[in-house]
Amino acid sequence: MPEAKTMSTEARSSDSDVRDRIIHQLRVYPVISPTMLQAGLGPYMKARMWRSHLEDLKSEGVIIQDEITSRAPTGRYNTYRRLYLRENVDLIVTMDARSNL
Repeated sequence: MPEAKTMSTEARSSDSDVRDRIIHQLRVYPVISPTMLQAGLGPYMKARMWRSHLEDLKSEGVIIQDEITSRAPTGRYNTYRRLYLRENVDLIVTMDARSNL
C-alpha cells in the first residue's frame, strides 16, 4: 500500500522532487510571484525548503525572475516580481505587448 502524504513525508522531499514541484507550478500557472509559488507548493513546504532550489533554477536559466511596474487605478505605481519558465518567454512578451496597448 502506498505511503500516505503527511507533513513528515512532505518534509522529506528530495531535491529533485522540490525542483519538479516548482517547475510544475510554473507550468500550471505560467506567471506567478514568489508569494504565490509558496501558496502553490502548499503549507507544509516551507520557504527554507524550496528557496535555494528556486535560486538554482534561476541561475541555470530554467526560471526567469523579473520585475514590472504598473500604475494602479488610484494612480499609485506598484512594482511586482514575477517568475516564469524560460520556455514561456514568448507568452510573457505577448502579455507585455498587450498590456501596453
